[in-house]
Amino acid sequence: MQLQSVDLIQGERPGRVRLQGRVRYDSDGFEEAIWFDLPDTLRSQLTSSGNPWLVLLLPLAVSLREPLRMEVPVDPVLLEGCHELLEVWHYWYPDRGPVVIEAPVERGDDGTVPTATGLFFSGGVDSFHSLIKRNGQAVGEFPVRVTDLLLIHGADIPVSDQDAFDRLRPRMAEVAREFGVCLVDIATNARDTRWGRADWPHLSHGPLLAAAGLSLEGRFGRLLIASSAPYGRLRPYGSHPVTDPLFSTSHTRFVHDGADCDRPEKIAAIGRHPVVLKHLRVCWRGRTDSNCGRCPKCFNTMVGLEITGTLEQSESLPRRIDPAVFRHLYFESQGTYPAYGILRNWRRQAWLAGRQDLVQLMDQLVARSDRLGLARNILEGLTRRGIIPAELGQRLKARLFQSSVKY
Repeated sequence: MQLQSVDLIQGERPGRVRLQGRVRYDSDGFEEAIWFDLPDTLRSQLTSSGNPWLVLLLPLAVSLREPLRMEVPVDPVLLEGCHELLEVWHYWYPDRGPVVIEAPVERGDDGTVPTATGLFFSGGVDSFHSLIKRNGQAVGEFPVRVTDLLLIHGADIPVSDQDAFDRLRPRMAEVAREFGVCLVDIATNARDTRWGRADWPHLSHGPLLAAAGLSLEGRFGRLLIASSAPYGRLRPYGSHPVTDPLFSTSHTRFVHDGADCDRPEKIAAIGRHPVVLKHLRVCWRGRTDSNCGRCPKCFNTMVGLEITGTLEQSESLPRRIDPAVFRHLYFESQGTYPAYGILRNWRRQAWLAGRQDLVQLMDQLVARSDRLGLARNILEGLTRRGIIPAELGQRLKARLFQSSVKY
């Protein structure tokens, strides 16, 4: 795989500029353009280095088992970090061996030091928690405040769905105004290219965010990626406190933020903030700008708000928990989003709060998830041992979960 060139061209929409990398693949010679589309007002802070592309292309190179050759110079600190990242990935996923990186190294320093601090922001619990923690009323322990929220179109909302993003952007701009920060919206087609073949949850979603941030490395001295899980429940994942700092360069430091808190603590900390109740966005099930209000992630968030006494004030989620709506939920215990563990945590919180109605509902959901999980494990075991054909195992598993709402 080769990054052949990087060009700065005019964006398709007025007032936009596009940073575009041209990639050629070894397996079949196929070439394609991957781009980041940004406001033209930020043109002077866009990078001309290969740093965003090194970070972006590395998970695809590992997935395709192709060496990565860069024709554009990269930062020496980042190059060292990417070699370490390959070692971490290989330890986590033994079938994903390290690949060769061939890249010229940047030399010299123009003396400029970027000072802005960006936070990748989706409007979810984790990113809201990082924003309120650092830019809320009690900020004495955090001398470095967030100056910019980075909203990435093409990460969860498909870049082809412009209408959904156009609905989301004004809401996130309102959040930015509330906290006195700038909103930087960046669009990318990466997931619609061959790059989309990389493993999104386990490898590539952290690098996509990092690459988008490094496209503006002339602006950011620090970039925060909000944690998805606390230190006590860490597992191999595309964004992780071990791997996120490895995206750092000589001038831009990456910080994995907020892993000292679990989701119940985060919801308790942010749930009474009016802007959160108005704009909280937790659901990726439909890959759109709104919450479905029916899936495990929406349910867990609604339970948290209900226990803290604020669900009835929510404007982005249903204001009451209807057991009939949620009786078909399945909480995965093995997936990347720890829905099952969070459900068990909330059950304890509901019991302590004296909410027996919620305890009863969650007991039913835990029992259902346990039954389905056991049946799934049996089917997968029989398939692995060759006792039943793989195709039959897939059909039986699909039938088992056909009435379930899950991630």
